[in-house]
Amino acid sequence: MKPIRSAALMASLVLMLGACGDSDDSATTSSSTPTALGTSLAILTPVSGSTVKGNVVSLDLEAKGVTIAKAHGDTSGRTGPYHVFIDRDPVAAGAPIPREAGIVHTTDDPVVLTGLAVGTHRITVVYGDGAHARMGTNQAEATVKVDGPSLDATAPATSSAGQPVVVVDVKVED
Repeated sequence: MKPIRSAALMASLVLMLGACGDSDDSATTSSSTPTALGTSLAILTPVSGSTVKGNVVSLDLEAKGVTIAKAHGDTSGRTGPYHVFIDRDPVAAGAPIPREAGIVHTTDDPVVLTGLAVGTHRITVVYGDGAHARMGTNQAEATVKVDGPSLDATAPATSSAGQPVVVVDVKVED
């Protein structure tokens, strides 16, 4: 009986040590490497295929596993703003997200998109990190029809405080 007890005790000890070793290894890996596990992103409203009267679309978003915050340099994969791509494909994971027409950088929820032309628009939302690089592969997409009327005015990108803004172009669609 003693040899059997010794063998059982030895086997239990090996299993316990092995389990502890595995636990330590995974803890080290997960703490040093940010992952996208447990993150998700959804557009709650409008539902894809919806028609919106006017030219303003309000996106109600749901973020899980990421804290939505202003871009302040954090590249840990845990915080950052939303990036909304309008009628264009989002950049690849890890790529910088440019500041240009058709891309909205924001921490707002809901995200209010103004000045959309009459017609159908594809809206894609992704996470960006604190340096405005795409974080992971999560994305939410909706197609929305803007029914009009639509008013779009163009003005210079910057103006001096207290000075009038000159509208360069106005476009009205019904």
